[in-house]
Amino acid sequence: MDGNHDKEFISRAIELNPTDATSHNILGQWCLAFANLSWFEKKAASALFGTPPTATYDEAVRHFHDAENISPGFWKKNAYLLGETYMKMNNETEAKLWLGKAKAVPIKTTEDKQVHADVEKLLQSI
Repeated sequence: MDGNHDKEFISRAIELNPTDATSHNILGQWCLAFANLSWFEKKAASALFGTPPTATYDEAVRHFHDAENISPGFWKKNAYLLGETYMKMNNETEAKLWLGKAKAVPIKTTEDKQVHADVEKLLQSI
């Protein structure tokens, strides 16, 4: 399976249940991962798969926002990923806003604890 098929499966899951915040988040993470590929990684993926999947930070933000609109504050990591993506887009104002929202989501799991540390670290870099 390649990245394009992964995107198709996630998109189909959203078509079948457009109110599933988790599916929107997964698609946002997919977009973020492929938007983050370096030139070298894109060339390596081209050698392995032909045409590598492409995505943009704007697409990632849209899907993370879709997840938040469906279920506000449902997952600390979703708000963090919005903040992180806005940082990659050089939009510090939105990054701070979403990192603040992520920080405010209560810590319920071990993952939340790690995300909280990531939020603190990213806020310190601004």
